[in-house]
Amino acid sequence: MIPKGIGEAKSAFMDRAFLRHRDVDMALEPALSRKAARMPGYVQNEEVMIHYTVTEACPFNCRGCINALTAGMGRVDRSKYVPNEREEGCSDRDIKGIAQLIKQSGKDRAVIVYYGGEPMLRLDKMNRFKESLGNAFDGSSSIRYMVITSGHYLERAIRSYPELISDMWLTAVSVDGTKKQHEAMRRGTSLETIRRQVAALNRIRKGEVLIWSTLRPGMSLSDCFTSYMVFRERGHAQHFFWHWDEADAEIPDLAGHLESYTRDLDAIMGVYVDHLAKGDLLSMVHINELLLYFLTQKRRGSTACAVEKMANFDIIGDGRVHACADLPETMDIGDMTESGEVRIRGDAEERLANIVAYKGDLGCDECGVEPYCGGRCPVQVHIGGIERARQYCFMMREHVRTVKHYLADITELLVKQDMGLEDLYRSARYARFTDVTP
Repeated sequence: MIPKGIGEAKSAFMDRAFLRHRDVDMALEPALSRKAARMPGYVQNEEVMIHYTVTEACPFNCRGCINALTAGMGRVDRSKYVPNEREEGCSDRDIKGIAQLIKQSGKDRAVIVYYGGEPMLRLDKMNRFKESLGNAFDGSSSIRYMVITSGHYLERAIRSYPELISDMWLTAVSVDGTKKQHEAMRRGTSLETIRRQVAALNRIRKGEVLIWSTLRPGMSLSDCFTSYMVFRERGHAQHFFWHWDEADAEIPDLAGHLESYTRDLDAIMGVYVDHLAKGDLLSMVHINELLLYFLTQKRRGSTACAVEKMANFDIIGDGRVHACADLPETMDIGDMTESGEVRIRGDAEERLANIVAYKGDLGCDECGVEPYCGGRCPVQVHIGGIERARQYCFMMREHVRTVKHYLADITELLVKQDMGLEDLYRSARYARFTDVTP
């Protein structure tokens, strides 16, 4: 247990705590390792992922708006952040550039993630983009579409573009808990409205739904999980993911926040085990991915989003190619001509290496959970500051420690239920299309 009164980030306790990078690791006990080795393997999908910012506009006033933070406005309310709308006419250039990036990736499958703001404010643009990109490939490449949305415009989207919405491979809906907590965080939204609209989506969708929670200090993870389970029990959502928010200040009471988080996570893992004992594998996507990392003993080899590998791209409508839409725009790795030709910068690899150079300061090489974590999110460090990232390093080790406590029981139950790595991967694969780790 972390001592109370930990308020000062540079206290002697914290100095000692962050030196204990190997207080938890990914190693397995020999008996568990032998059991894991007997599990059949799984085939990992390979596809290029491209985030496409449809619009930066959004009518809501969520606490800790990432767009406002990225724009250098710190902790101001979203209501005080008015983004400059990108020129709508550049979509043809973006489509041609994205088609080139897909072709040059060498992969025959791609996932396009409609991003925002609230992308469903621009349904015409989303539909036009899908039709034009499909024409550019004429069936020669498998392209799937995902949207990250508040969930407030699904009914309107279904009326206007039923095929666009029903064909969505994955719809990620931002829900931060039950009514009181969600509406306090996602100001201007209504959980009742979101549930009604997700129910409407359920009647026509061919893809699946992921509930995405952003966990801020003072919030209850248990409350987020409870809200997800309501969607799941109604058959309206399959997957659940949560991540810790990016912010530009240290968590003032890390001890209290961590105590609350680990208590909630411990209870949730208990529910996970109870469901698994009945043959029901909950699709908590990054939990299942972490279990895969334990059981296969593999190493990520990059930050969780793989930003430094230049394998995925973000197009935000400014005529440039980015490794991540949430990093400062000055960290671009290329541009597009007006005709849509992509030109990757000659120093792109060096720029990407510099983006993740902070891992040396965080002590990633000495950390026992680095094989899974791969280093904290670059957005947190470059936008929010390295001190909060250090706090999240400590939280990550407690997160892994809590899940590891249940690993032997989970492995036993997987074997008993005739489940294995492939079953975990069917859920875990969606982690790549989120912020990956908490």
